[in-house]
Amino acid sequence: GWKVPEVLTSGHFAKIDKWREDMAFEHTKNRRPDLLKGH
Repeated sequence: GWKVPEVLTSGHFAKIDKWREDMAFEHTKNRRPDLLKGH
């Protein structure tokens, strides 16, 4: 199955928020690169 990223099980909320932000950015970059032009 899926392995839970270590950062999510750490309980360190600032790191979890950063991880989620990074994942959202990657998701957008892969699916809608046009939205990121100029960023």
